[in-house]
Amino acid sequence: MRLQWAYNRITILLLAQFCAVQAQSIAIQPVDPADFSGLVDSNSPSYWWGGKQYLFNSVDLPVRSEVDSPIAFRRSRAVFVEGANTYRWIEAAWADTDGTVYAWYHAEPSSVCPGRNLTAPQIGALVSADGVTFADRGIILKDGGPLNCDTADRYFAGGHGDFSVIPDRAGRFFYFLFTNYGGPAESQGVAVARMEFEARDYPLGRVWKFFQGGWTESGVGGRVTPIFPALANWSSGSPDSFWGPAVHWNTALEEYVVLMNHVAGDQLWNQEGIYVSVNSDISNPSAWTTPVKLADGDGWYPQVLGYGPGETDTLVGARARLFVMGHSDYDLVFSPGQPTDAPLQVKARPAATVERRRHSH
Repeated sequence: MRLQWAYNRITILLLAQFCAVQAQSIAIQPVDPADFSGLVDSNSPSYWWGGKQYLFNSVDLPVRSEVDSPIAFRRSRAVFVEGANTYRWIEAAWADTDGTVYAWYHAEPSSVCPGRNLTAPQIGALVSADGVTFADRGIILKDGGPLNCDTADRYFAGGHGDFSVIPDRAGRFFYFLFTNYGGPAESQGVAVARMEFEARDYPLGRVWKFFQGGWTESGVGGRVTPIFPALANWSSGSPDSFWGPAVHWNTALEEYVVLMNHVAGDQLWNQEGIYVSVNSDISNPSAWTTPVKLADGDGWYPQVLGYGPGETDTLVGARARLFVMGHSDYDLVFSPGQPTDAPLQVKARPAATVERRRHSH
C-alpha cells in the first residue's frame, strides 16, 4: 500500500442550490494547508485519552502521533502489533474510559493468486493498554466467496477492506462501514456490519453483516447487501463504485455523515470524486441519503478531523478539517436544516489532482 502523492492544483467550483427549501448543508472553505506527520494510505483514525489526542497514520505499518491541533502533529512513533505476520493498516480506533484502546485494521494477505500480484483484504481487531503495543484479536470481517484471480483489477481479487468504525449514540453497537470488492456484482460496494459493545475485547464470531434486511450473516464468510451498491463490477476493468467510507457523528447536523471515494471506469482507481451521505439512524442501513458530490478529483481517503476538545475523525461539530490522503486545504462547515428526507446541499466543491501508487506487495 505504498504511495507517492502530490497536490498539483485546486480550484473552487460554485454550485447552484439544489432546492428552494433549507436543507442540511455543507460548505467548503479554503484554509492554510496542513499535513499529517506520517505518510497516509488509509483512513487515519483519532482518539483521546488523558487529555491528549492521538492519530494513527498507516503505510503498510502504522505510526501514532500526538495531535496539538487539527493542523499540528508531533512525537510520532511506530506501533507494534504482537505476532504480526502481515502488513496492517489501522483504519479505526476508539478509547474506553479506562484507557484501553481498541483498533481495527485492514490486512492484505500475500500471494492469494499464484503468478499475479493480487491480494484480498480482510478486517481484523486489536486491543492495547497504551495505544502503542497491540494484541491481535484476529480477523473479524472476511469475504466468504471464491477469489477472482482472473480479475482485471490491478490490486484486489476480492475481499473486505478500506473501512471505518463508529459506536452508535446509545453505546450498544460498533458499526463497520467497509468496502466489499468480491462476490457477485450485486453484493459489491459499501456494506455494513455491527458488533455488540460488550464484544469489543473478544470479537471473534461476534460481528454480523447486514444482509437482505437483517443482521443475519457472519462477519467471516457471510454475505452482504451493500448500502451503496456498485454499478459496475470491480473485476470488470471498468468499475463504478463508492469505496473507502469514513463515517462520523456530526453534532451540528445531528446526523451520521459518511465521506466516500468514487471510482468510475478505471482499473487503476483514478477517482471521479468524493461524495457525502447522511443518516440519522445508523441502525437503519436503508436510511442513508443518495450520495452527493462534495469534491471533484481523484484524491483517496477523504476524512474529517474535528477542532473541539474530544472531537476526532468520528465525532465532529459544526466545523472540521477535510483531509485527503493526509493533506488538508479546506474546512467543512456543517449547517443544520431540514431532516434527511430533504436533499443534502453542498455550497462549493474543490477539484484536486493527486498522483499516487496504491498497494504494492
